Amino acid sequence: MTIMAFVFARYGYDFAKFGYIQNSELSDINMLSIYISFPLAGLSWLLFLAGRIIEDFRLIVHNRPLAS
Repeated sequence: MTIMAFVFARYGYDFAKFGYIQNSELSDINMLSIYISFPLAGLSWLLFLAGRIIEDFRLIVHNRPLAS
């Protein structure tokens, strides 16, 4: 999951830069507004996974879950 999140974040950034120079033919909006979802998804997955990994390490070390 972490590898896929990194791929989305890294290559989604390049994809979004490519969308910055394009406009939609039908609605005449900049395609960045659509293509930005890929790197944002990758970054949000990385943040979510980082939190889960930290929580799992704390569970292993302290042998109890974090208080919610």
